[in-house]
Amino acid sequence: MGRIARGGVSELRRVVCYDVGGKRRNGVILKLMGHHGLHRIDVDEAAAGDIVCISGLTSCFILDTCCDRTNVKRFDACSVEATVEP
Repeated sequence: MGRIARGGVSELRRVVCYDVGGKRRNGVILKLMGHHGLHRIDVDEAAAGDIVCISGLTSCFILDTCCDRTNVKRFDACSVEATVEP
């Protein structure tokens, strides 16, 4: 699940994903789901600002950046701190 920062995405789009360490992985978005209220719905495409769920990518984790193979613009990773106290 993630938010689209720039551009758009559609099903069967070939993407490249980068992890925090900069390792590159290629993949294809097989299914794209958006939200309608609290429910997930199938969508054909989504644009900047939309929060979507994608399937078809292996090993996609928090802070990974996924982008179109023809327009690779990787975001710098931010730090995430745990907020749960024992």
